This record gives sequence, structure tokens and C-alpha cells, in this order.
Amino acid sequence: MEKEKLIYIYPNLASFVKKDIDFLSKTYFVQTLQQNWSNKRLTPITLAMQAFRLLLKINKTKAIIIMFGGYWSLIPSIYGRLFNIPVFIILGGTDCASFPSINYGSLRKPLLKLFIKWSYKLCKCLVPVDESLVYKKYSYFEPEIYKEQGYKAFFPEIKTKEVVIHCGFDYTFWEKNNIQNKKVLNSFITVA
Repeated sequence: MEKEKLIYIYPNLASFVKKDIDFLSKTYFVQTLQQNWSNKRLTPITLAMQAFRLLLKINKTKAIIIMFGGYWSLIPSIYGRLFNIPVFIILGGTDCASFPSINYGSLRKPLLKLFIKWSYKLCKCLVPVDESLVYKKYSYFEPEIYKEQGYKAFFPEIKTKEVVIHCGFDYTFWEKNNIQNKKVLNSFITVA
């Protein structure tokens, strides 16, 4: 039996993207679409190339999965609406934050923020990797300036369905009771 096809779009091939692709490939035929988004002057050309490449791949696609909201998420979200293909955007952190004083967060850049907003409005489902990416009263770094974070702090009007799916990080791995105390005979550790 032929596997159903997914398109997975990402800005950079990070280790967590590779894990997603490997996991999804067990059940689906995963076609990837990655382009170089680092040169912002080439963004219009990169968007045109993405639109063309996506049109070539979109036939018989069950769903489109996008890692992070960004310039790369708008055209797939529009195509999803046009071709009735569900689009899922995985929210990873920077696409839900704005900290201008430390140059962090995609939502601090007006044009990028607009692309993200429309991507989030047009997609079928938002998949944040933590509840804090939806909405969080912020109280750490400069809390008087950055009172709220998460995509709903910036786009309260967005009604897109959301499903929080935690990433594969297992914090219990590092808890003292879960670390096996195996002593190796005649061994030592040094710290410099």
C-alpha cells in the first residue's frame, strides 16, 4: 500500500526537524521543502521560488507541516486554503516572542510579524511545543516592558485551533533519581 504524502517545510535542518521527518516517515511519504531564508534581500525571490516548488509538490498531499511561523509559512498557508489541504504550524519559541532590547523574537520585526500573523490565521491548526507559547504573563527579563508573551499576547483576534504537543525533551532524564549510578572500576573524571 502506498503511503500518504506530507509536505514538511522548515527554515533550517535542525536536529529536531530531522527527528520529526524520521518519525513521520515511518507512516507517511514525507517530501521536504527547505530554502535559504537567511538573505532577507532575496526574500521576494525566495517566496516566488517557494510558490512554484510547492505547486509542483502539492498534488495528492494529505497535509502540510511547517516548522515555525515565518516568511516561509505564508504561501503554504494560502495554498492550504486554496487547495483544501490542512496546514499545521509548529510553534517553537521565537515565532511567539518579542524582546527588542536583546534582538530576540520574530514578532519584533513588523514585516515578519505580518507574515506570521496571516500564516497563523490561515492555517488549520497551530501546534505550540509548550503552553507558554500560546500566552504567558511574563515576569523575568524586564517584566515592566515585556508583560506578556505568546502568540495570543500579540494576536488576540486569532481563533485558529491550537493543540499543544510537547517536544521530545524529557526533563525527568536529568532528575537525580533517574540517573543510574554506575561506577566504573579504576575510572575518574576531571574538570578543567
